[in-house]
Amino acid sequence: MSGKADDGADRAAAADAVHVRVWRARTTADREADYLAVVRASVLPHLDDAPGFLGARFLSRADGGDREILVITSWDSAESAGALGAEGTRAFVPDAIRATLTDVGESVEIFEVRVDHEGAERRTQ
Repeated sequence: MSGKADDGADRAAAADAVHVRVWRARTTADREADYLAVVRASVLPHLDDAPGFLGARFLSRADGGDREILVITSWDSAESAGALGAEGTRAFVPDAIRATLTDVGESVEIFEVRVDHEGAERRTQ
């Protein structure tokens, strides 16, 4: 296969690819419920109104007495993923969210989804 044909196909696939925006932060175990309440009350409605928004996952895990937070949002294009209230990879973190965090991620990472596969249990629902 020639590299040029593959490059063109990769560029075309990238243009059609779902993109994810990844953001990290930290909070305390005591503040996590407050963080999630703000997410539900104001962040999710904001995301629902954003052009190109496809979905979100708000994840956390214990890390000592703290909670590490990972937010993964899905978008229909790189432009949509990069346009959420800030420029490019700069994070948009509303004051209400900042108030619930101990460490605020000031940047985001944007990735192209190259393979998206659901398990058999999920596909039958």
